[in-house]
Amino acid sequence: MKDNIILIGMPGCGKSTIGVLLAKNLAYGFLDSDLVIQEQSGRKLQDMIDIKNPVSITLGEDITAEPDDEALLIRSSQYMEWDVTIDLNGYTLDRGLAGQDAVDDGCVINNEGRLTIKDSVGGGIITGGCTRGNGGGIYNTGTLNLEGGSITGNHAEGPG
Repeated sequence: MKDNIILIGMPGCGKSTIGVLLAKNLAYGFLDSDLVIQEQSGRKLQDMIDIKNPVSITLGEDITAEPDDEALLIRSSQYMEWDVTIDLNGYTLDRGLAGQDAVDDGCVINNEGRLTIKDSVGGGIITGGCTRGNGGGIYNTGTLNLEGGSITGNHAEGPG
């Protein structure tokens, strides 16, 4: 019984080319996982990699998170880009923390993707508390577009 050989590497580094030659020299079968995925899905692999996922959230009431709730995380990766729009719609999005908890972990949204905040009605607010660490209304390491509403009641002494 033969052991399988699996080639792993970055896209375009020659895994398929080397795999075919290696299989031929060792009298092994050759299976290209990219082709299997494309055959089973009926789509090109690159089309699946380039997926952009637009998500739109419109508030219908004021929202105050429970103290044990985590901040909303918006994250993109090399395979999928999340494009999130939050319409405050005149309402408040509050992390629901007070005192030292707000200081330690007061952010409402942790954005590592693409985030747009708008407020179609006016008067909408995102508030997270006073923070010294990774906090504030929005902790942003991605792309943030503020088209309306306000991020208020925050004080950040660190990277937040």
